[in-house]
Amino acid sequence: MRYEIQTIPQPPIPNTSTPLLTQLTSKINTDSNNFGPRIGMAWQPMKGTVVRLGYGMFYAKTSNSMFYGDRVENGVYQQQFNCGPATSCAPIFPNVIFTPPGPPPAAPFPGALTPQAINTNPPLGILATHGLESDFVNPQVHEGNLMIERQLPGGFTVSASYVFSRALHLPVYIDANVASATTTKSYEILNANGSVAQTITEPFYTQRVNPATGVILTGYSIVNSWYNGMILSLRRPLSTAWTCSSTTR
Repeated sequence: MRYEIQTIPQPPIPNTSTPLLTQLTSKINTDSNNFGPRIGMAWQPMKGTVVRLGYGMFYAKTSNSMFYGDRVENGVYQQQFNCGPATSCAPIFPNVIFTPPGPPPAAPFPGALTPQAINTNPPLGILATHGLESDFVNPQVHEGNLMIERQLPGGFTVSASYVFSRALHLPVYIDANVASATTTKSYEILNANGSVAQTITEPFYTQRVNPATGVILTGYSIVNSWYNGMILSLRRPLSTAWTCSSTTR
């Protein structure tokens, strides 16, 4: 049995400008039930035959970049201001709008002007903010295998294995600021001759829940996957320290 837990500081300054942003940027869920049992068994039902069985639950860590996006790139902690060269808020060169981090601004060479921080009140731009669903958890995978190995004449061994992998709670980003579709759009699929072979009609999204917010890339742990396979192997240890093997899947 193995236990894992990944902790992360909560967002220091969540975005509470709308109920949706409050929900997605105020809290990072701590996935505290990551228990991973693992077991392996071997059984010899008869001479020259071995049955092996293995199973385990494993967890992956959520990348720091996802947590960084939720804590920092939320439209409040990190902001973007739009101030083009032809707008009234554009500063006169070499002045800047905000005091940059680090040492005080200085002239790059003798006789040059020293940049000054002059706040011209630029408008706040529409950001692509990030968030996480309140029940976001770490990826989980169930892995197992069942193998039957038989000894053959001439020093050969043959084995057949069934392996599976069931992945759960894989992360995916979805724009949570998209309103329900009010119309559809059709797409034509052409064949090799240029004729319409099939027409697919899909929902067409044209509006946002909050037009002033922009994209809200939200992390959800909702993707699952299956992998099933069979492995057939033939092995023969040589008289030296080498082994000859052939495997197919």
